Amino acid sequence: MDGLTPDEQEILEGLFVKSQLPGYDPMLDATEEERRIAAKYIVICLQQLAALGIRSQIVIGDDHH
Repeated sequence: MDGLTPDEQEILEGLFVKSQLPGYDPMLDATEEERRIAAKYIVICLQQLAALGIRSQIVIGDDHH
């Protein structure tokens, strides 16, 4: 996977800022596009860790039953 595009990087930076606001709820306050870009960023980070020989495991749970 390639890195983030400049547009994606800008959206991710905005999401980082927005996530620091009081009362921020990612399920209500993040758009589908922001979530997609954040997920892409996580995958990129995990690939970079793997390239360094660091093993990682991610578990995704749904606690909104």
